[in-house]
Amino acid sequence: MKNVATPEAIDAARRANLKARSLARLTEVVISVPFAHLVPDNQKYAATSRGGKARLFLTAEYREAKEYIRLLARRAMQGQQMSDEDVTLYAQLYMPDARRRDATNYAKLFQDSLQSAVYADDTQIKKATWENMGIDRESPRCDITVTRRAA
Repeated sequence: MKNVATPEAIDAARRANLKARSLARLTEVVISVPFAHLVPDNQKYAATSRGGKARLFLTAEYREAKEYIRLLARRAMQGQQMSDEDVTLYAQLYMPDARRRDATNYAKLFQDSLQSAVYADDTQIKKATWENMGIDRESPRCDITVTRRAA
């Protein structure tokens, strides 16, 4: 019989690996992402049909945005280890123009992108706040702050 690791064993091994690193525990990380690199959730998937079967796949634009945000997050994490504890996420969106946009339509992009860079899994996010800060024509962006959640 093949030895199969349980999710609990995998999680325990991941936590042990994180604690073994000599980096400081995450206290706070701030990431600023230019608005041009954001992809709303309703543009996450595209559909294709092969042999009569419909299939969804991540768009190239979404995958590129995710990798770009992950790169920025890893740079911002200098000297801090990825959190294995619960975190709080606070996002401020500065829009490029007056078009109607829902700030929470960018939530999943950030939650997925920060996984494996700032925290081990996006299930660790226990509180998330998304604010539309209005228009900033000079520097439209999303500022994300992730902090370790107090026990």
